[in-house]
Amino acid sequence: YLVAALDVRREQQDERMSADTYRELGMVDQQAGNAVDAKTLYLRAVELHERFDDRYGLAVTYHQSGDLAEGEDDLQTAKGWYQRSLDVSMSIGNKYGICRNLLMIARVSRLQKDIKGALAALERSSAAGCFSSDTFFASTLTLEFDELLQAAAPSDKAAISLARGRCLAG
Repeated sequence: YLVAALDVRREQQDERMSADTYRELGMVDQQAGNAVDAKTLYLRAVELHERFDDRYGLAVTYHQSGDLAEGEDDLQTAKGWYQRSLDVSMSIGNKYGICRNLLMIARVSRLQKDIKGALAALERSSAAGCFSSDTFFASTLTLEFDELLQAAAPSDKAAISLARGRCLAG
């Protein structure tokens, strides 16, 4: 279906709409384990989103590229994509994108053993109000704090516990 949609959009010379289709095809390839093809499709989508200044589409594609890199255990690249997505999400006021990317940056930072970076991202997400009205983000924040406490050195646990209390208290 998506390939047929892309063919129609090519025939109509509708590159703007093709960007979303490239991203969706990339997601299909990513789910199928075809990382190389997914990366190629995401990069084509990024190129088109940039050309047409589609910042929402760009933020989503950057995020998907981060998911792909994280799935390949390329944590530094993943963090870069999530940061780019966060920057664009902030520029357009997309609160969901801001919250989602801050959580991903926190997780990747934790996996990189960057406890301070993970804590900073979690505190930023709380300050942005990501969790006050969304139970998914609230439970994810709680889980991420728990994971961070497990990964932290004993000397960092008190600061993380205090931050956790502040963030979860709202």
